Order: sequence, then structure tokens, then C-alpha cells
Amino acid sequence: MNNFKYIFLSSLLIGLIGSLAGFQAFAQNKVLYKLRGEVVDVSTGEKLPGATVLVSETGKLAVSDTDGTFMLELDSGKFTLSVHFIGYKPQDIPVTIPVDQLIRVGMEADEIALESVEIVSTGFQQLPKERATGSFAYLGQ
Repeated sequence: MNNFKYIFLSSLLIGLIGSLAGFQAFAQNKVLYKLRGEVVDVSTGEKLPGATVLVSETGKLAVSDTDGTFMLELDSGKFTLSVHFIGYKPQDIPVTIPVDQLIRVGMEADEIALESVEIVSTGFQQLPKERATGSFAYLGQ
């Protein structure tokens, strides 16, 4: 009778390990699709290296390379790409995976104008050129 319990428990254990290995193998066979794209200036067509591309739903992030191109691996489905680059307006691009073409993201420059520039001088201290650091100029002379 003791032998029967041993055989039963070992068979049960082997069955559990086999089924877990099967689930793990199934999970590893998940299909990921490559999403390729490029980030460019919409007015000049110049490629923008260093732009960040964030998939809002998954949190995956890519940065465009020196050619302005990026690549992400995603499951099939609908996603939103949030593209950011310093000096440009952020873009939210909806995409459906799988996609069989290059995504071209056109970034529009974000013009920031200064209203005025103020130069404040107290006039209390005069430094000789030898003691001053940086560059300077005299105004109004």
C-alpha cells in the first residue's frame, strides 16, 4: 500500500511539472510585432534624433536614433504613441498593430517668444578686466 502512495504522488508531481512547463512554453510563444517609424520636422523634413516615443497603454519607451528612426515590439491591438522632442509640440498618434508600413511622425515646432529681456546693473562695483570672469561688454559708450 505504501508503494502505491509513492507511485501515485510521484505521478501526480510529474504531471504537474509537465503541465507547468507546457504553460510556460505557451507563454513564451507570444507573437510580438515590430513597429518601425521615423520622427521628422514637419516643415523641413529634417530627421529628429533623440525624440522619445512612449506607448501609453504599455509604458514601453523608445528613443529615435541618429537617423530619427525608432523600433518597438508590441502585441497586436490598438495603441497610442506619445512622441516628444524638445522645442516641438507633443504628438499623440493612434496605431493598430500589426502595421506593415513605416510610421512617419511629423513634429511641429513650438515657437516660444520672449516678451522682453531685462539687464540689471547695480553700478556699485567696478571690476578690472583681469579679475572678471566670463565675457562682458560695455553698453552705451
